[in-house]
Amino acid sequence: MVMPENELTPFRMVKVVSFVFLLYLIFQSAAVNANSFYQDNPEFQINPGAADAPVPQNKKGALYRIQVKAEPAMTTDLKLLAKQCHQTNLVVEKHKGLFKYLSEPIANQHNAIQQLRLIHTYRGFENSFIVIYRNGLRINADGSQSEVQYVLNEKTDDLKKVSVHKLKGAKFVSVKKLVSRPLAVNAKISVAQAKTTKEKILRVVNLPFNQYKQCEVLLILTTLLLNFAMIALFLWMHHLYIKNRVRNLQKLKELYAESLAGFLLDKSIDPTIPVALLNVNTDFQKNLLIQEMMYVIQNIGNGAEERMKALYYKLELQHHSIHKLNSRNWILKVPAMHELAVFHVSEAADSVEKYIYHKNQIIKQEAIRCLVRLTPPDQLETLLNYEDKAVHKSVIQIIGELHLNQYCEPLMLLYSKENKSVQLIILDAMCKLGDTLLLNFLSDIVLKDNDMEIRLKAATALVNIGSLGLMRMQVLLLNQDKDIEAIYNQVTVKPV
Repeated sequence: MVMPENELTPFRMVKVVSFVFLLYLIFQSAAVNANSFYQDNPEFQINPGAADAPVPQNKKGALYRIQVKAEPAMTTDLKLLAKQCHQTNLVVEKHKGLFKYLSEPIANQHNAIQQLRLIHTYRGFENSFIVIYRNGLRINADGSQSEVQYVLNEKTDDLKKVSVHKLKGAKFVSVKKLVSRPLAVNAKISVAQAKTTKEKILRVVNLPFNQYKQCEVLLILTTLLLNFAMIALFLWMHHLYIKNRVRNLQKLKELYAESLAGFLLDKSIDPTIPVALLNVNTDFQKNLLIQEMMYVIQNIGNGAEERMKALYYKLELQHHSIHKLNSRNWILKVPAMHELAVFHVSEAADSVEKYIYHKNQIIKQEAIRCLVRLTPPDQLETLLNYEDKAVHKSVIQIIGELHLNQYCEPLMLLYSKENKSVQLIILDAMCKLGDTLLLNFLSDIVLKDNDMEIRLKAATALVNIGSLGLMRMQVLLLNQDKDIEAIYNQVTVKPV
């Protein structure tokens, strides 16, 4: 089946639209997971819930901070974290066993929302949120209030910087005191507290594996079902497309075959071209018509070849074949060379010649095959003057494979100029040609040549000519030459 070039089929359009839709689902799934993954865990408050969203109107004594991060262990470089989220200073708050990093206080809701949107644009801080403080107390996600406890290094500068924003009722705890009391050694921390802390840490570690919500599960299942549905839709549409294409192709073939038959049956000197053939416009239709014309040449005799060639040039299909030859797609080059050879488009010989040294062996062999058919027999010597001996031998082999009997005389003239290896290739080509013009030439080689391998190959070519060749071998037996008798017995023996 000949496929049209650059055709935007419905199946390709559905694939593009479905691929875009699939990407949209993936990004939507990622966004929902990122926003609601930790929603149930008030200790992290990645998405704080009703207490912070929507943010209530500012009242007397209410302040806003933006929480950018929460960890079970305190970071060693607070300045680096502040730089990453583009904040001048960060305040560390110890709350329910976690170290929470917050921005400086913001006076009103509008400024807090603007600052939050800005922080969301920085990588790694997409889950930051607003925390509300009222009367020195933190408003939690569950609506409860808790006392604020800041963690600071015991340096005067740090205390001065943060004490300016110190809320009423806030407490400060030294980092050194926290670090100097290991959990398993300090007697003041009970075993129950240790277990609780351990459970919190384990819950933090295991959170990504057990905190999926029903919305995420539903979204994943929906995505999978949509994927299966889209695959089923692809297969069904592809089946309909192929079925419809085969049906249209068969109808088009029948139309072209009927039109070509009518063109051949028209016995006038200048037959009228059928309308169906005049309406051939697309590359797909031209390729299909050329295939039908070559099929007629191959299977119908009685002058069909000349009629098809005349029709080929009247429809100016040679330009289409040359255009395919110059295409970047090598799959189009091979049928183009075959078309140019069948319809003998000699003007394309120069364009074909540049492919005889192509790295692709298929293109190389087809170029040589095409060039042999486009070259007149009297110019065979110029065709064989290539420096590449492989091309030289391929030309002779193709003459035999294509049964181009018009090259018999040039091959006989070339034989005496070549070495033994090329002479064997020429005799092998003559063996395939089987032309009666070679009777005397091959008889002289069998009778006079000193090389037994050459004589045997020439005798094989002589016998393949037919009954005349076999009679000539029998005449040569009258010379009573034991070598000729052995050659005759070898070439005329029938395989078991």
